[in-house]
Parts: sequence; structure tokens; C-alpha cells
Amino acid sequence: MNIDDSFIDVRQSLENRFEETLDYHNEAKSKGIGIKNVLERFKTLAEAGHEGSKLEYAKLCIEIGEKASFKEARGHLKDLAKAGNFEGTFLYAKMCENGLGGPSNLYEAKDYYQKLLKAENPDPVIRKQYSKVCIKMGGEDNLKEAKEQLKILAELGD
Repeated sequence: MNIDDSFIDVRQSLENRFEETLDYHNEAKSKGIGIKNVLERFKTLAEAGHEGSKLEYAKLCIEIGEKASFKEARGHLKDLAKAGNFEGTFLYAKMCENGLGGPSNLYEAKDYYQKLLKAENPDPVIRKQYSKVCIKMGGEDNLKEAKEQLKILAELGD
């Protein structure tokens, strides 16, 4: 077995464990049990570098209000945002905006929302969040940008 085969085996093992954890999470959710165990399983996989687990771990921390894990979740989301993961970017921007897992950083939130706005047909929620951050930041340029996004939203009927 060469190094490439070993890498593929490890990656497949992580993917299998991720799928098992997702199944376990769905079962635990339906029964209302074991969420902390699910959180730990996603955390272990996230630390091993599995991108899907990074996202699920962060989302679960936010969902259950696991404030002790917000800093770690924010770090995983930042990794995903830098890698161009759409949902990870959105959640990272929200954490920056609201000071979850670290200090509030409106400049970084604005930057990441702005990256999402460059996607084809961005979701109206992104326009709203971007506008909200621009308004919070204040200043003539930011308010102008917020106004532009709000105008687009109005034209879209949102």
C-alpha cells in the first residue's frame, strides 16, 4: 500500500464516521437524547480535518447554545470560510457580527458577507445581513452600500 492509498483509506474512514455521526445525530434529535455525545463525535472528526464535521460541529454548538465551544466552532467556520464553503462563510460572518466565540468584528463580518454577495443570485438573507452590518458600522460609504442592497431587496420584493 502506498501513501496515496493510505490517504484515501483515512479519508474514507473519516467520511464513514461522519455519516455514522450524522445518522446518530438525527436519531438522537428525534429521541431528544445524546446531543453532548454527538457534539463530541463531530468535534473529534473536525479536529481530524473533516470539513463536513467542522460545519456540523459548529452548527450544533450554535443550535444547542454550547457557549464553551463557540470559540472552537468559530475557528472551524473560519477555516471553512477561507476554503470558500458557502454555509461556513455565512455562519462565520454571523459569529463575527454577533461576537460569538470571540469579540465582535463588524469589519470581518462585512468582508465575508461581501464575498457571499458575489455569488450568483445571492440569497436575500445575505443582502439583509450585509446591510445590517453596514448600518451598524455607520459612515457615509457603509450607509450608501446598505442603501444599495436594500434597494435591490425592494426590487426583488423582499
